[in-house]
Parts: sequence; structure tokens; C-alpha cells
Amino acid sequence: MKKKNRDRGFEVQEVVRTIPAREGEELCFSVVKINGKVRGDIRYFGLSEDTETEGQMLPTPRGLTLDAGMVNAFRDAVKELGAALQK
Repeated sequence: MKKKNRDRGFEVQEVVRTIPAREGEELCFSVVKINGKVRGDIRYFGLSEDTETEGQMLPTPRGLTLDAGMVNAFRDAVKELGAALQK
């Protein structure tokens, strides 16, 4: 699945996982290509209210992009956050 996101300048290579969030939103984990470089992207998508794209899930500016070297540190930080929330 390759989709161009012209507004944000990246190409989605693969959607790895989608997690439902608030009503009308989902958190999407994807492999993307930005200027020829492969990155991980974690981004909120929301239901469009625009008449041309109504009902489609579109990317929002809320998200982050990680290079391969950051993924392990990010995963460790999320585990630590989860442990802290369990206290």
C-alpha cells in the first residue's frame, strides 16, 4: 500500500498497526519514506468533515517521525511510562 501524502511530504510504505483513539480518531503506526529515507511514523488520523473527503480518515499534524536508531529508545521509554502509570 503506497499512498502519497502531499500535504506532509511523505509516502506511506506500510501501515503496521492502527489503534482506535477518541471518537472519530485513530493512532496509526506506519513505515514511511521521507525524501528517500525510511522512517517510522506514529500519527493521529481523524475523520474528515470536508465535503470532498467526508468520512475518510486523514492524517493530522499531531504525530512524530522516528528514524531506525530512535525506535528502541522510544519503545523503552513507553515501557517506563507504562510502569510509572501502574504505580
